[in-house]
Order: sequence, then C-alpha cells, then structure tokens
Amino acid sequence: MFQTGVTGLMGSLGAVSKIVLLVLLVFSIVSWAIIIFKWRAFATADRMDHQFMTLLAKAKDLDDLCRQVRRMEFSPAAVLFEGVMDRVAGLRGQDGASAADRQLVERTAGHLSHSQLSRLESYLPFLATTGNITPFIGLLGTVMGIIDAFREIGAQGTASISAVAAGLAET
Repeated sequence: MFQTGVTGLMGSLGAVSKIVLLVLLVFSIVSWAIIIFKWRAFATADRMDHQFMTLLAKAKDLDDLCRQVRRMEFSPAAVLFEGVMDRVAGLRGQDGASAADRQLVERTAGHLSHSQLSRLESYLPFLATTGNITPFIGLLGTVMGIIDAFREIGAQGTASISAVAAGLAET
C-alpha cells in the first residue's frame, strides 16, 4: 500500500537516502542559524556605526567623544577610532611627532580594521563551503537512488516500472 505524507516518504526511503537527507537537514539548520546571526550582527554594526558617525559629526570635546565611543563596542568604526586615539594618546607624551609615529598609527589602524573585518566575516567561509558542497551531497543521494534502481532491474531481470520506480523515487 502506498503511504503519503512525510512519514510515508521517510518510511519508504533507504538508509543512504535517510543519511543524505539528515546531513542536508543539519547543514541547512546550521546555515540558517549563521545567516540569522550574521544578519543581526551586520545590522547592529551598521546601526552603531551610524550612531558613531553622528557623534563624531557633533563632537565638540575630544575627551567626551572618546568616553562615549568606549560604549560602542559593536561599531567597527568606533573601535577603530578608539584604538587609533589610544595610540595617539600614547604618543602625545613624547617629544614631537615623527614619521615613525605616523607609521605606527597607520599600522595600528590597519591592524584594527583587519580585526574588525575578520570579526564581521567570521562563519562566512562555512556558508560558502556549505553552498559549494551540499549540491554534491544531494547528487550523491540521486546517484545512490539510480544505483538502487539498476540493482533492482538486475535482480528482477526486467526493466519494468515496478523494478525501477522505487529506486528512482528516492532520487
């Protein structure tokens, strides 16, 4: 008797098909969790950057701005500003600014911008890898279903629809 619905479908699948579907389900759940997490992280970073740029445009006192910026830990621009200002403050106590000091500030800015970019891009390689490999996992399930269909044809000695249908239904 032919069963319909998800339970009927799952009951009619072979072990390999069930494993392939389970692997694809796990990849899908993890991918959606990362997508939602990154969407929220990017939205927060964008909102906080906008707040920082508004503060920067309205700032009258540099020390007050630095105090306010310390609370904006999710703003990449604010973190970069804070790190550069900390480096510049460390150099203020020295006599005169030199080219080496400027290079040090530029290297600090480069390092901080790279670390912020790395923070924002975390988990994106997993999404890229998942997008590349999951079609091949699905194709594996298709190939295994076709192999089952041919195995059944060989076992029955005929290419009737009843021999082929079960294996092809899994593809």
